[in-house]
Amino acid sequence: MGVILKNDLKGSCRLGIWEITEEYDELRSKLSLETEEVRTLDGFQNNSRKLEWLSVRRLINELTGSNTRIVYTEARKPYLLDNSSHISISHSKNYTAILMSKFR
Repeated sequence: MGVILKNDLKGSCRLGIWEITEEYDELRSKLSLETEEVRTLDGFQNNSRKLEWLSVRRLINELTGSNTRIVYTEARKPYLLDNSSHISISHSKNYTAILMSKFR
């Protein structure tokens, strides 16, 4: 299914929700991943975790309109490589969500 919600909130935030109905190959085929990202993806044993990870990357690309890389601090806090926005990521069963903000 893909994006089920994409809203701008009060001008400074953007919220996106993705419903995961796709199979692994469909999600993966639409992404251009760096070598490090492929290693991370291949390191997940659980298929559900792989689908969550892929759907987050598809969703961030939908929200930004470009191939945007998500990286993590040493404390495992996600951020955008280009530092264009602060992000919060959530996932539960068949859904992933991202909230982006220009401000903290």
